[in-house]
Amino acid sequence: MLLTLVALLAVVGTAALPLVSKLPDPADASREDLLRWVVTQDLNQHSPKTRLVLACRLEQEYRDGVDWQSLEERTTETQRRQIWKNIPLLLEHWLYMKSAAYSGLSSEKRQAFVDDSLDMLSTWRGAEQLCPRQDDSTSGSLLSMLVEQVEKHRQNADPQQREQMTQYLLALEMRSLARKFGF
Repeated sequence: MLLTLVALLAVVGTAALPLVSKLPDPADASREDLLRWVVTQDLNQHSPKTRLVLACRLEQEYRDGVDWQSLEERTTETQRRQIWKNIPLLLEHWLYMKSAAYSGLSSEKRQAFVDDSLDMLSTWRGAEQLCPRQDDSTSGSLLSMLVEQVEKHRQNADPQQREQMTQYLLALEMRSLARKFGF
C-alpha cells in the first residue's frame, strides 16, 4: 500500500500540471492555475458564473498567445480530452459576454471591439494541436467544433441574446473578411 502511494505521488509530482493541490478561485488564479482548471476540471460540474469568470480570465491572461506546443507536450491524452470537452463550455460564456458587450457599444467603438476579439481568437488557433485522437466524442477540428457550438448556443439563446449573437457574429465575419483583404 505504501509503495503504491509513493509511486502515485512520484507520478503526480512529475506531471507538468499537478492535480494534487486545490485550485484557487479563477478570479485570482495564476496563468498556470487557469490552465490547471481547464485541464483537470469538468466544467460542467461548476456554475455558469465560475465558467464565465474562467473564460474572462483566460482571455485576459493569454491575450498575447499560448505556447500550444509546450502545452501539448505537458499534457496527457486524458487531459487533452478534458480540455476539448471544456472549450465549448468556455466558448458559450465568452460568446454571450462578447455579444452583450458588442450590442452595448456605440457604432464608433464596435470595429475596435471586433478587431480585439479577432486578435484574441487568433491566439487560440493552435488549440487544434490538443485535439485528442479521433473517437466518438471529438469532432476532429477546432473550427468544426466551434461552428457547431456557436450555432447550438445561438439556437438555445433567448430571442434578445440570439439577436445580439447574430449581430456580433456577423460583425466578426465581415471584419475578418475586411482584414483578410487589407481593409
